[in-house]
Amino acid sequence: MGNKVVLVIGGNFGGLTAALGGKAELGGDVDVTVVSASERFLFNPSLIWLPFGKRSADDITFPLRPVLDAHGIGFVHAEATAIDPAARTVTTTGGRYSYDYLVIATGYRNKFDVLPGLGPDGYAQRLPPLPPCAP
Repeated sequence: MGNKVVLVIGGNFGGLTAALGGKAELGGDVDVTVVSASERFLFNPSLIWLPFGKRSADDITFPLRPVLDAHGIGFVHAEATAIDPAARTVTTTGGRYSYDYLVIATGYRNKFDVLPGLGPDGYAQRLPPLPPCAP
């Protein structure tokens, strides 16, 4: 029996954490691939500095592929357009990909109605909000 296939949709904080953490923990037991509509990681907290000239786009982004390659993780630069949970496939603008485990880490704009079972009342969860900062 071959390795389990983990497909991660999203290439920013959540997606990279899932992909890198999963590969580090499970190593050769999994094949991990990240699907991202962007080729670059964006450090969102530093966006505030762009309009003031304190940072450039190159200061707050980096290309995903070299980081993922260095960890033995596949990369697909494409947008996910459909998920078929019964067939365990994700259709993207770059092709169709099968998975054993799917991680959807596309950001904070949750649309739970796009897939049956997605959301806090289904099989998928979101992280709780961060606690407020101490004064």
